[in-house]
Amino acid sequence: MNPIQRFEGNVGEVKRILEIHREIAGKAPGRKRDVEVLNKSAVVLLVACWEAFIEDLAEAAFDFLLANAKTHNELVQWNRTPHEATLVADEEVSWKSDVVVDIRKSSRLTR
Repeated sequence: MNPIQRFEGNVGEVKRILEIHREIAGKAPGRKRDVEVLNKSAVVLLVACWEAFIEDLAEAAFDFLLANAKTHNELVQWNRTPHEATLVADEEVSWKSDVVVDIRKSSRLTR
């Protein structure tokens, strides 16, 4: 499932909150009483959906770049502290798995 499909699925839950809001408060214009918690819940959930979408999109972009890179030199150089793992140019065989482990660990991206 791609990031857009996941986002659309997650937004379905926000739409459900809005349906519940309409069931309780009705569709007529005017101030709706006793549904503030639903309004706040919808906003919080929508922001969480957007955050997850951006994370999924960043991970998909990274996976695309990694899949299409022939050498580690084609990837953007990441600033690392001296204690973090670094790539060695002679280790061409395992550089992709080293990059994946290092980047996901340092950025806290998980699947």
